[in-house]
Amino acid sequence: MLIAIARYREITGDTTSASAVVETAIDDAQALLEDQLRRPLEQAARTERLRVFADGRVYPRATPIISAQAGADIYGNAIVDGTPAGTFLEPDDYAEVTYTGGYDPAETDLAAVDYVPVELQRAVAWAAYAILRPADGLQAPAGDRSATVGDVSVTFGPGGAAAPGEVEFDRGLVRRWRWRGELAA
Repeated sequence: MLIAIARYREITGDTTSASAVVETAIDDAQALLEDQLRRPLEQAARTERLRVFADGRVYPRATPIISAQAGADIYGNAIVDGTPAGTFLEPDDYAEVTYTGGYDPAETDLAAVDYVPVELQRAVAWAAYAILRPADGLQAPAGDRSATVGDVSVTFGPGGAAAPGEVEFDRGLVRRWRWRGELAA
């Protein structure tokens, strides 16, 4: 989970929902956010087949990049082959790259590269809240079909309930954090 239950409670003020239910809602909210961002957020070791760009770099989906395979160098959100040839393959080809990337939910140092950005913590927390409690604080007034709180919008279905698939994240948030690389087909 990208955020702990305690952090969810701190952000939303929800102290009444059962922890097990909150955990499920956080997992659902995180999955929805990852789907919209087209990238995994939680830190893990991964192997991906990625397009090699003209500058010889590949851009993995999970950032920040913590470590890369032997012989590779990390440049921000990119990895480049550190061998004398300087590239994995020719540009526009694909290379299989192993790396560790993403945010560490256990990281507490705000200056750490893998600390979960507060903007993403809040987005996950409020989306989980909307999934859990659509009628509490996000209930649509008569005739309205949607509501927005922070970076999360909810479209209401019959009876005013929001299903997980009806939660949308702020377009600016999605635009700032979306992965723009290219995986092999």
